[in-house]
Amino acid sequence: MRIMAIDIGTNSTTHLVADTEVNKLNLIERGLVGNKLGLDLRTGNQFNDDTIASNRKYLNELMLRANELGCERIRAIGTHALRNANNTELFTDMTREIGLELNVISEVEEARLAWLGQFGQTGSSVESAVLDIGGGSSELSIGIGVSPNWTSSIPIAGISTSNKHFRYDPPNQLEVERAKQSVEVLFNPWVGRLVNDCKFIGVSGVITSVASIFLKLANYSIGIFEGVVLQHDYISALSKKLLSMTSIERKNLPGMPLNVVNSIHGGVLILDHVMNILEKDRITVSERGVLFGLAYRLAENEFEKEK
Repeated sequence: MRIMAIDIGTNSTTHLVADTEVNKLNLIERGLVGNKLGLDLRTGNQFNDDTIASNRKYLNELMLRANELGCERIRAIGTHALRNANNTELFTDMTREIGLELNVISEVEEARLAWLGQFGQTGSSVESAVLDIGGGSSELSIGIGVSPNWTSSIPIAGISTSNKHFRYDPPNQLEVERAKQSVEVLFNPWVGRLVNDCKFIGVSGVITSVASIFLKLANYSIGIFEGVVLQHDYISALSKKLLSMTSIERKNLPGMPLNVVNSIHGGVLILDHVMNILEKDRITVSERGVLFGLAYRLAENEFEKEK
């Protein structure tokens, strides 16, 4: 069966097309586009008409693409921005009008989908932790097997940190200190959560953006980030650098994904802090997060029907 999974995040909308087998996804296509949902939350906590219209256009194009590729099942999920906007119903009404089934998922479900996306239906064979720092929220899952033993979601990430704390370009020292203090308080529940030998994996969002900068990536290809190891020393140095740069300077960094230029400094600040409190000196990068978890869910449903 061929499926299309769509993840409508706070900063971007990603999709994948895959042919499904039991515990296996044969990837056909991946795509990403900035969706401006997080930017709208900064002004009045609601989506404006232009944002709804531009997302309608893109999602309708995805529906046409799915039909062109012969996708038998198409599903979308929405995360932080759609959970928190005052007028989410305008967005969900729009998706219903174009025939796209959209589920706005909870924080816990988001964390569990990231786990499933990383390990598939067989689960993790060793104690593992999966970290996902997105645009609006950050999730951590820890455990072994098909589902994590512990999950947590903190309602702040790259865009939400930048929106809340940074008004100057670059941020001034007072803004940076206030952002760090806020992050320290919010992420206190994660202090000391990992054992020393726990496998530490970062998926999607901020972490793959950092990997792109690390690799000075000029052209994306499916799977290019899998297994890249980022040292904490590199992340700390990058955080300081990004916080001292203007948006134009960040934009001109080799490998900088353009859709995160205005939020990456907030996201990397969080990543640096999380690695400090979890006492990890490195993190292994993966693209297989929430979007892949949704794809596995679609495959699971179909295989259940066939039994």
